[in-house]
Amino acid sequence: MARARGARPTVENVGFCFKDTILFDEDEFSDLILGLPAHIGCLIDIGHMIVNRWDAQRVVRALGSHIFSYHIHNNDGTRDGHRPPYEPGLLYTPAQMDALFACMEAYSPDAEWILEYEPGPHISIESVRGDLRRMLELAGKA
Repeated sequence: MARARGARPTVENVGFCFKDTILFDEDEFSDLILGLPAHIGCLIDIGHMIVNRWDAQRVVRALGSHIFSYHIHNNDGTRDGHRPPYEPGLLYTPAQMDALFACMEAYSPDAEWILEYEPGPHISIESVRGDLRRMLELAGKA
């Protein structure tokens, strides 16, 4: 039914180990996605991987074209704060984010990149544009 309507069923990596709400750990999630029919993929929430201490590049390499989209944000590793990917002082450094984006582009080049920020004074039009410029440059699309 989904294919007939042009929809792509997608499963997100949800839940948090610190709240005991995680549905699947890193390996279980990968096994789930790889065992589904090819027209069903996943949405990888980068912030969820960070806070749950998943090996983000390993997940991206393993799931590759099964990844249809990403929610992109960073956090401090203690809660799912939707902070900008390059904000200083967060768990993933700017260099780690650059490496992750390069991996995402290499293994899932057709996936959508969705910026997901919480509101606050740390967000401005120029800061979002700056994040987008840096990400597009890494993907060779600037």
